[in-house]
Amino acid sequence: MKYLVLISGLVVSLGLAGCGSSSSDDGDGGLDGGDTASDTDTDVDSETDTGDGSDGTESETVTDSETDTDTVTDSASETTTESFACLAVEPGAVSTLVAGTFSVVGTGFLDGLTVTLTETTSAAVVDLGAADVADLHGASIDVTAGQVAAGTYDVKLTSAAAVAVDCPDPIAFLAQQPPTVTDVAPPSAWTGLDTDSVMSDETVVVTGTGFEETPQIFWVSVDDPADRFPANLVLFGSDTHADAVCPADSADMPAGFYHVELTNPSGLGAWWMDGTDRGEFEITAVAPPKITSISPFRSPAASAVVVTIDGEIPEVRPGFTCTADITTATRTGVVAIPIQATTVRELVYDDKGNVVKEPEADKKRRRPAAAADRTQELKPGQTVPVTLVIEGPGGKRESVEIKAPVKALAASSDPKKH
Repeated sequence: MKYLVLISGLVVSLGLAGCGSSSSDDGDGGLDGGDTASDTDTDVDSETDTGDGSDGTESETVTDSETDTDTVTDSASETTTESFACLAVEPGAVSTLVAGTFSVVGTGFLDGLTVTLTETTSAAVVDLGAADVADLHGASIDVTAGQVAAGTYDVKLTSAAAVAVDCPDPIAFLAQQPPTVTDVAPPSAWTGLDTDSVMSDETVVVTGTGFEETPQIFWVSVDDPADRFPANLVLFGSDTHADAVCPADSADMPAGFYHVELTNPSGLGAWWMDGTDRGEFEITAVAPPKITSISPFRSPAASAVVVTIDGEIPEVRPGFTCTADITTATRTGVVAIPIQATTVRELVYDDKGNVVKEPEADKKRRRPAAAADRTQELKPGQTVPVTLVIEGPGGKRESVEIKAPVKALAASSDPKKH
């Protein structure tokens, strides 16, 4: 700020620069170890006198410049850096027969992370090179077929700053084919509502190859691989099929996209693959359709019918599809057993319960090693013994003998050959 004052021919120029103070601190009301304070005072006085006064005119310029600056600088910055650590290796085994991938989960992962394996028995060291770091918590390592010999290995991670950490669990390399996951249906689940007192976990069908009884199935967050949610229940169907309950509601899974991982009891695992990329399972906050009524409730067989469905269908769009399961018949009190559990003995009974012996001529023609090729005429009213092997929940098996009556396959008086 500058003022010009004219007093009886005397020109006085006052330059007041920075009169006052300025400060900057960390907002904590005082100085701490991270604050820097400075106080600068500058006074400059200059005087110029021109003229000898002979003409009665004298000019004098006086400049007073004062600077007073108080500066408080907060140099403290809080930077939270996660410590470098390995928390898990997934899956627990990798096949040596095909190219594969395993993941490490931890904290403080940065680019330049390398992976080294050490065989637990022979102490042989395998350097796998740099890992593909997804984020601070996850990285993946590709392994080619035959790159690592069969065995069990400890896993060591080394950061770009040459800091090494050991993973808590070893990884096994097995000389057997790994499983594959080719489809997960449906590919989405609803988060559910906390206020409806209804469990909205979704049962999905997982299909593929090489499933062992009984695998583990996980949903792994695409955004943060450290977020892993195991299936509440897995029902093993066969080496190509398993049912799993996605814990979308019970585990409060955040809405987003997830990869699906299957791990066999042997430790070999597989990701759900959609072509060459990992499939993505969606956890959505949008409620699924809710059907309140269907009209008509039933319709005559073999007749065209238009079904009207009433209910709540969020975000419905033209062209949506609808599927239906049609029940054609119902039976009650039926014991259902898998066909693999049945055997047929080579005995035939007549209507009086007597064993029908095979004619001698047929015995001579029969080849012992090809009993299945033998044909014998069975008549209605005769019975064939059937042995049912039933396995209970605890694995205990029990054989049940029944006699199955022979009936004609068609409404004809001519007996049929079986």
